[in-house]
Amino acid sequence: MSPPTLDVLNPATAEVVATVPAASAADVDAAVTRATAA
Repeated sequence: MSPPTLDVLNPATAEVVATVPAASAADVDAAVTRATAA
């Protein structure tokens, strides 16, 4: 099973311009904690 992703759309054309990994609140908290400690 692939990790969840989100499409990033150009609002003017609705064209998909990128696909990025979806992050949970826990993922964001962990990233902020690591960045703060760096």
